[in-house]
Amino acid sequence: MSSGKLPGSSRRRNRKPARHSDALTSIWKNTSAHRATSKFQVLADQYGNVEVLGERDCSIQRRHQKLLEESPSPVLEDNLRNKVSDQLRSALAAARYSNAGTVEFLMDEQGDLYFIEVNARINVEHPVTELVSGVDLVKSQILIAQGKRLTDLFDAPVQMRGHAIECRIPPFTPIGWFRLVTIPLSQNSSRLATTEQRRSAG
Repeated sequence: MSSGKLPGSSRRRNRKPARHSDALTSIWKNTSAHRATSKFQVLADQYGNVEVLGERDCSIQRRHQKLLEESPSPVLEDNLRNKVSDQLRSALAAARYSNAGTVEFLMDEQGDLYFIEVNARINVEHPVTELVSGVDLVKSQILIAQGKRLTDLFDAPVQMRGHAIECRIPPFTPIGWFRLVTIPLSQNSSRLATTEQRRSAG
C-alpha cells in the first residue's frame, strides 16, 4: 500500500490513461461481491482544518434504499479506520475542501477499501453520526460557511462514544415485486422515547 494514497483506490495497474468507465468497471469487478459499504463523515473549514467523525456502515440496502445505517461500522478494524481518517485529513486539506461531507468506500472480501465518491452535502442519515460524536452537523455546516474555524465549534479531536443504528422503513408494496411507492402520511408521532433515541417521520 503506497504512502499518501487511499487504500484500494481504483487507480489502474498499468500506466495507460483510463477512461472514467474503465475505472468504474475495475471497481465493479473487484467489489461485485463486496463485503460492506462505508462512508466517512467529514467537516472541513476554510483554514485547512479537517475533522473526521468516524464512519457509517450502510451495507444493508434493498433496491438502492438504505434500510440500516450504523456507526461505527461493525466490519472496520481500528487500524484501518485510523489510517483512512488520517489520509482523508491530508487529502481534503490539500484540496482546500471546505464543507460538511461524506467520503464513500466499498470494502471487498479481503478487507480492502475502494474509494467511490465524495458527497459534498449533509446526508439524510447524519443523525447517526451526531449521536456518537455529539456534534451538530447541520449547525457546523452553516457556521463553516460563515467563516468559522472548527476550533470555534468543538474541541478536536472529537471523541466518538457508543454505537448508533438508524432503521428506515420504506413503503414497499407487495404488488409488483415489492416496489417502492408513495403513500399518504396518515399519522405522525413526534414522541421521543428517551434522550438517546431520535425519531424522524414524514
